[in-house]
Amino acid sequence: MFNLNFLQNDSFYADDAKKCLLVSKTILNLLKFWPEYFNNTTKICFVTITTVYTFLQFSLLVYLVTGVDDVASLTRTMSVFVLGMQIMVKMTILFFRSKDLYDILKTVRYEFWPSNISGDELRVKIKSHIDVLLYTCILTYIGATYFLLLIILTPLIDGIRQLPYITWYPFNWAETPTFEVLYILEGCINFLNGVIVCGTDFLYHALCANCTAQFQLLCDVLQQIGRGSEKEIAEKLLRIPGVSYEPVFNKEYEDERRLLVLCIKHHQKLLNIASKLTGIFEFVHFSQLIAIVGGMGAVCFLITNVGISLYDYYVA
Repeated sequence: MFNLNFLQNDSFYADDAKKCLLVSKTILNLLKFWPEYFNNTTKICFVTITTVYTFLQFSLLVYLVTGVDDVASLTRTMSVFVLGMQIMVKMTILFFRSKDLYDILKTVRYEFWPSNISGDELRVKIKSHIDVLLYTCILTYIGATYFLLLIILTPLIDGIRQLPYITWYPFNWAETPTFEVLYILEGCINFLNGVIVCGTDFLYHALCANCTAQFQLLCDVLQQIGRGSEKEIAEKLLRIPGVSYEPVFNKEYEDERRLLVLCIKHHQKLLNIASKLTGIFEFVHFSQLIAIVGGMGAVCFLITNVGISLYDYYVA
């Protein structure tokens, strides 16, 4: 499941814009949630993870009602509960909209114009923007992983017998081996947090970055109309799958007309992709907004009101 050989011959490598999709592909493929690899393993992972998160959310909710005795505990538990809801929304969207995401990725992979279609100058500009996104995604995932490790390791470092998440269980969780089993389970949940949140966000960022690159290419190609390079560019575009043109009987300005028609069709395709992305990720954005606002409020409260070292919360 964790073999990364699937990236070695990926066609995304060949293009300076499309390669940014490889970060989200690597992360989501850890759970077989990459839309192009949807199979029975994905279904098993989804059912298993959903069951675990439902149990965790129920335990957090019961603890909120019955076990919270101070504002600090309430704040910590609420922040974890909101994060769990965000993760369940993202995971559900990835699973049930996998066919739509697959169609979008197929279009990006085969029908989006290569970043060098109009020359090296724009290709280098696109590459520099994509590199910034790549480094940002990688650093974000490293930072998220570090923070999640702090949550798991803090009870061990402090030498206290406490689970990473303060939850309610209908049994004595402090006994051995129940404590150890639950600790490992919550540690695995922490790992899933980073995979699902970062993988989904990076997928959206990469798709948006590719759409942006296509609009840049489209603008540059439109500027070539009337400069004598229409035939050469149009012939390159017609080699791309999904790109077609029906000649007209009037041959006057045929090269200019052909390139303009190809640009108009590509613009319509980009608008359609943008509309689909909005429809897929609108609930993801809403859940993330709630999680961010709740998380920032919780962190600010704990930093300003709890008189202990909260380095992990500053990192968050």
